[in-house]
Amino acid sequence: MARVKSGLFQFSLTHNLPVTLTAEVSCPQLTDDNGNAFSQTFNIQDEDNQFSLAGYTLLPEFGNRLTFIIRLVLTTTGGQLPNTASLSYNLMAGNFVLEALRGKVAPVSLNVNKSIDLKLDYIAQTMGGNFTVYDPDIRYEVHNMFPIAARVVLEEAALHGPDVQPTSLISTTPATVMVPASTTDFEEVAVPISSSLTFSPKMNEARVSANVTFNPEGFNTPTMDIREGEFIHFKFSFVLPLHLKMDNVSFCDTMDFSQSDYPDIDGIHNLLVRCLFENGLPLDFFCQIYFYDSENRIVRDSLFDQRHLLVGGYDNQPSLSEVFITKEDFNAIRDMLNCDKIILKASIDTDNHQVCIRNDQKLRLRMGAKFNLNLGELSQSLND
Repeated sequence: MARVKSGLFQFSLTHNLPVTLTAEVSCPQLTDDNGNAFSQTFNIQDEDNQFSLAGYTLLPEFGNRLTFIIRLVLTTTGGQLPNTASLSYNLMAGNFVLEALRGKVAPVSLNVNKSIDLKLDYIAQTMGGNFTVYDPDIRYEVHNMFPIAARVVLEEAALHGPDVQPTSLISTTPATVMVPASTTDFEEVAVPISSSLTFSPKMNEARVSANVTFNPEGFNTPTMDIREGEFIHFKFSFVLPLHLKMDNVSFCDTMDFSQSDYPDIDGIHNLLVRCLFENGLPLDFFCQIYFYDSENRIVRDSLFDQRHLLVGGYDNQPSLSEVFITKEDFNAIRDMLNCDKIILKASIDTDNHQVCIRNDQKLRLRMGAKFNLNLGELSQSLND
């Protein structure tokens, strides 16, 4: 049974007979608010005849069929019948919008394909290696006002990127997820989640494809009531907790270096650079600082003879590291300072441990330099 919010009944008839026609159309499966079956009388012309079915109730026969009964009343006009007499009619009931439905519903299926941009361009450009994330969180929530359950078959839920193999977010594919009926608010639905994910920062999108079947049991389900305004909402979220392991991950950052930051190179014969690192992250860093000449595209010098190890700040205690670098060779100092960029390059090592990173954990670097000037050489340079 269904109550019609809007719908049209259309009836047309054409003929070449010397008669006037009246059509009486009735449908016992269509009733008004008083329980009276639909019945209308049309004076037939060549144009279409329409009638609104708004407010009527449908009680279809088996197979969702409606039976329309047409009774024609002919009145002769005394004219001669043509040799090729013809009479044809067309009947249509449709464009239904229902405001209430009571009955059984056949299964209804639809396909879902969604691509989500991860926007990891910066990470992909600056970092390499792989991340392994532990205990990822995939939340699949549904608010279903219909008294109809649904079955979701996840064909794919994976991370994709150029030149890398996809990483599946779910432990088995395809995975079947059952959606309950008549949820009063958003309810979480269990999804078979991978316990760990290893992925590359080159991955730039997440793809989800699924087949959704509403009322998968079909006519085996009990009779149900569905009303206008009811809906079903899905929410799918993917959370990567920073509980992870990193392999061969590196990044770099660049800062401008101007000659206005130091006096004339010819007067410098001793340079002391002080670096103070404060590592509050539970990660060991191997870092190097390069002095880069972007015009000639060469590295003039590096600050450390070899990569400097910054021990991670474990047990919630920041690790401090202070380094003093002395440069006394004039040519080395000149090469170092004759640049316009300083590049910090670091690689990360979790020492094969799972770590948990919080947003209050930071890595800080402070740098300073002390110059010793030979005033005689500086004066001679100025005079020249």
